[in-house]
Amino acid sequence: MPRFGLLTITIIGLLLRGGYALVTYEPSLLNYHSGDYREYSNAAEDILQGDLEFKNSVYLVRPPLFPLLVAALGIQPLLIIAANILLGAAIIPLTYVLARHFAPPPDSSQKLALLAACIVAIDPTSIRYSSVLLAEPLANLLLAFAFVSLMALKQADTRRAVAAWGLLAGGFIILSALTRPAAYLL
Repeated sequence: MPRFGLLTITIIGLLLRGGYALVTYEPSLLNYHSGDYREYSNAAEDILQGDLEFKNSVYLVRPPLFPLLVAALGIQPLLIIAANILLGAAIIPLTYVLARHFAPPPDSSQKLALLAACIVAIDPTSIRYSSVLLAEPLANLLLAFAFVSLMALKQADTRRAVAAWGLLAGGFIILSALTRPAAYLL
């Protein structure tokens, strides 16, 4: 039942994000980025032209991971929005995993974890910032993976497991910071 419930909640979250993107659609796509996307797409064009040393001054304020994604998706705005919607919805099951870890003992942990996932699925801010041409969905997903890795680190019982989970958590934090600079504060 919880897997079915989680799947249902995740699908609802995905549909809300996609619906929001459709409702706010307008041909100029300015509703999806407020001007920042131009810098990301310029960086992606440089990447596609062979600049893998990230020499463009745009990288002083826009880390390279999201422009790499934009380049991989062929600088197709609607495809990027769709990818961001999927990335934003992927946080929903990760929330469930985290909530299961932090919730009280078994009888209520499943229900509370589903409630936490539901809150993320219907959260207006999460919906809005998943349906964009910006780096936030990727940065947030990588940060969520870091938190899940840190949770697993806490439960690791061998030195090898501690080292592996610690490196994985640190790697996800670094990748998040290489997507959106706010993660460097961690």
